Amino acid sequence: MEREGDPRGAWVWIAIGCGGLALSLLCILPPVLWLGMSDEPEVVGGPSIVPPSPPVGPSPPIAPSPPIAPSPPIAPSPFPSLPPPPSPALPPPPSVGTTSPRRVSAIVEQATGVPGLRAGTTCLFDVTRSDRPDGTFWCNAQVSCGGQLLYGGPGAGFFECTLYEQPERHVVGDDPDTTSADSDAAMHLDTLRNQLTVRDDASGRLGAFSVRARVTAVR
Repeated sequence: MEREGDPRGAWVWIAIGCGGLALSLLCILPPVLWLGMSDEPEVVGGPSIVPPSPPVGPSPPIAPSPPIAPSPPIAPSPFPSLPPPPSPALPPPPSVGTTSPRRVSAIVEQATGVPGLRAGTTCLFDVTRSDRPDGTFWCNAQVSCGGQLLYGGPGAGFFECTLYEQPERHVVGDDPDTTSADSDAAMHLDTLRNQLTVRDDASGRLGAFSVRARVTAVR
């Protein structure tokens, strides 16, 4: 039994009241809080609502590119191009060591100052190579037409020349001096162009004359 006037009894009743109040709060407060929160819309974890995009209208049509006109055909030239003319064939290099004579044949085309010599007369003579002491060479010819010696003679008939071997044994040479300058007539020979001329002045053995002939063969 409690003793009257004992202060510990009052504290016991105070403790029991506080414990009952705390227990009541623990039982009532959670439901109240839950009910208060349930009135708000739940947004956590819910699906996001995205407003729909406005409809996109159709793209305007693209104008087609204008067609490219084909190039006009090139008209054929009225003057077709011609192949270039062939280059003139150059003679082969001159021979160096050939010593055999070349036999030249020609036909007189014009003759003045030589009795009995007329157009159509045949000329026939040899051209020989003659070496010089300095290592060079020149040629010698005794030109006769219709049996008459027109150029050359004993110790004469020498002229500067070029000799060829292919395709024919051509001779190109010239002696520009007449008898008044040396001991024989002047002579020009070019078998590449079929040319032969012999001329002399009045101091020559036959007097002044001139003969032109056309070379017909050389071998």
